[in-house]
Amino acid sequence: MHIIYFISEANKAPISISKDMRVDSTRFADLSKTDIQKASWLSIQDGLTEEDTIHLLAAEVSEDLLNWITSHKNPDVNLVVTKIPPMDEYEHPYSSYHHIHQNHFIWQYEYLYNLIEQDPDGYYYVNFDDYLHVPTAMATMKKLIEEKVLEEIIFIPQDNPDLYNANSERVRIFTTNYGYMKEAVCSTPNMLMRGTTWQKFKPEILQASVFASDSWTWYVFKKVLAISPMPGWSTHLQNGCLAPFINWEVLAKEYLSK
Repeated sequence: MHIIYFISEANKAPISISKDMRVDSTRFADLSKTDIQKASWLSIQDGLTEEDTIHLLAAEVSEDLLNWITSHKNPDVNLVVTKIPPMDEYEHPYSSYHHIHQNHFIWQYEYLYNLIEQDPDGYYYVNFDDYLHVPTAMATMKKLIEEKVLEEIIFIPQDNPDLYNANSERVRIFTTNYGYMKEAVCSTPNMLMRGTTWQKFKPEILQASVFASDSWTWYVFKKVLAISPMPGWSTHLQNGCLAPFINWEVLAKEYLSK
């Protein structure tokens, strides 16, 4: 499995909180951004093997944090570090068309699709530095791959809380060997799918990357079934975005205490 892992110390706040991500903002509980990044990194190490590669896309990341990441990596996993331009060096090509001018999605998805060109039958998990996973998440995701569950399915490990309101579309619930799964109608970009599935929607995803938009998921999920577990195997570690039924604060602090 290829894990496309984006990390940035320049992003003081997520786009959903501040349109200028350089403005600092409270994210989650009493944890600093560095705490969140470290806990999230530690949460994906268990269950990976020498067959897996983490592609770390670093935008304005200090040497201290990069050294910490390297020293807290699963020793069996391949790590490829690529530095991408920080936000201050980026001029948006269509700045008058959209209110979000700072983002790294363009480089992230271009990197992803370059990898897929080399191995379209591989599996690619797009992951950000503020998504916390339960300890069994990565090993179980690999089982989904090995058992060919995801050949034509998109898997989203986080269970988005915003889809549990009265305005949500009705969705199908599936009973599986891995617990209950529900159909997803939209999502943030953290998701796993086969390279051939990613390729089907390359134009839509690359276009959306220019404006840091998740709107492509509404279209794509009508074409290919997307599922997420109940309860979630990961969460966006941000106030108001936590997947339900799991005490993510306790879990994050357990990772940090190890």
